[in-house]
Amino acid sequence: YKTELCSTFQRSGTCPYGSKCQFAHGEHELKAVDRGSKWRSKPCANWSKTGSCRYGNRCCFKH
Repeated sequence: YKTELCSTFQRSGTCPYGSKCQFAHGEHELKAVDRGSKWRSKPCANWSKTGSCRYGNRCCFKH
């Protein structure tokens, strides 16, 4: 909840969900996430095989 910026708000400056949006409408709303020591400790199979991953920065594995 509010750990990533709202892509709709970033593109247009408005969001149909308003204050009920689960994403942050600015840096001031962002909350830190503790991912733990194992976060991105294993390699991404897609990245290793093809050199790309459809999840990009949202991927749970290391690129």
